[in-house]
Amino acid sequence: MFNRLSIEPELEDMHIRFYKGCVGLLELDGFAGASQDAIFEDVDPVEDIFEEVIEPLKKDPHEGVSLEDWSPRLARYLGFCLDGGILPEEVGLEEMCSLLCGKAKDDEGEIIPAESLRSRATIMRVLDFLVHVKPRGKSFPKNGAPVDDDPNFSEPGHPDGNLISRLINLPDFEFQPRVMIRLLQIQWLHQEMGSREYIRFLYKLLRMRGGQDVRVTIGVAIATLASDKNDRSLLAESNVIELLLTLCRSKDMFVSSACGRALTQLMFDSISNKERVCGGNSGGKNIKLLISKLDSPHQELQLVYAGVIRNICQEEVYRTMFGSAGVNKVLCRLIEPPPQVVVPNPTEQLEKTRAALAACCWKVANTQENRDQLIDGKAHLHLIDILAQTKNEVVIWKACGALMVLASAQEDSDVKQDLRNQDAIEVLRGCMELCRNKDSLSALLGAVVVVTDDEDNLAQLQQLKDAYSDMLDQRADLAKTDRQLEMLVDLVYGKLTAT
Repeated sequence: MFNRLSIEPELEDMHIRFYKGCVGLLELDGFAGASQDAIFEDVDPVEDIFEEVIEPLKKDPHEGVSLEDWSPRLARYLGFCLDGGILPEEVGLEEMCSLLCGKAKDDEGEIIPAESLRSRATIMRVLDFLVHVKPRGKSFPKNGAPVDDDPNFSEPGHPDGNLISRLINLPDFEFQPRVMIRLLQIQWLHQEMGSREYIRFLYKLLRMRGGQDVRVTIGVAIATLASDKNDRSLLAESNVIELLLTLCRSKDMFVSSACGRALTQLMFDSISNKERVCGGNSGGKNIKLLISKLDSPHQELQLVYAGVIRNICQEEVYRTMFGSAGVNKVLCRLIEPPPQVVVPNPTEQLEKTRAALAACCWKVANTQENRDQLIDGKAHLHLIDILAQTKNEVVIWKACGALMVLASAQEDSDVKQDLRNQDAIEVLRGCMELCRNKDSLSALLGAVVVVTDDEDNLAQLQQLKDAYSDMLDQRADLAKTDRQLEMLVDLVYGKLTAT
């Protein structure tokens, strides 16, 4: 590849020397397995990676390319070389960051203390060069004041520069996406900055023109942070929720999906975060936005935004708000299998989507008005059709849970008769053969108990007495691990022997 970049002949092995130099930095602090002598033995070891490799390469641009444009191109390629581009199975960028974080081990299996690293300053310079942060736009003073003395405006890789300081203090900048993405993925930036500064940085980076891959990676990073209750609060304080709601409108499915996955985590177990979405003057618009994203032709977006809505609708007030905004009609349409189409082996994506939609139905149906609207939309029949097709235990769990709630009220004789006409008890028997964990089995038996409150369904259950009894006997040990499941098993046994 260096030949295609028209590097001078005497510099053609410099990408190898760069990689050897990085290995040498790890070797300096005793990183297990790091040895310049063990790789590319015909290439000389590197003592000073900047003086011997990076600086000579920076001075030798491709013909017709300015020095200013050449440097970021060089950084991009060297980043590729370090991050698996030369020896994918050997040490690289991730190992370098683990050394900085104090997570690396030496040849004796002992942790190498981060505070005593001899190579830290040089590694930080290398990362500064590879990310290649260059100020732009709002980073420059409006009054035209000089910036020469500010190290944040120094060249990437300069001894006075500091990558973390640039990322935190510069309002706007260019950067190399590949290495930035990797530093986000391995959570090194989080470790270096701490949660509060890292969240502010993510907010700023999400607003920049970083491209699809960067925004998707930020969405994943926010979702990871939001799994921690304290970080979830910090994210809300930094107005990340409002920014995600803006960006989820993107026509780019991958960006919209990443924003939705972050929102799903942010909505979990947080009334204040849900109120940020559903309350105030923008609440109604936000609810309609989330329903419109759910009502997408893309299964990925259906899956993601079903999760967002499910997490919001843990509380009745929000279930009512979403029901009034039309979520039930959308859910009924999405869970309906296409007419005249049999899917004997549904794709993995379709199964995941059906599970998410069924889980959303399960949660939303816990309000009387929503339940009635879902029944009017034939949701209970669509769920039976899904159960008749699926071999996926998660789909069985979620669909049976939704079915249990939809058929739960005593006055629903019409619902139970609809299910009888669809051979629901036989379908549930087939699904029970696939249940191997207590969640799915509990939901299925709960559905059986509710549906068989109807005499016709009870009669069909008793006709299948031997099959149900055998399967319950096979799951006796599992039932003993959970009191609620044990109770459901007893209820079904009682129905099987009722006269």
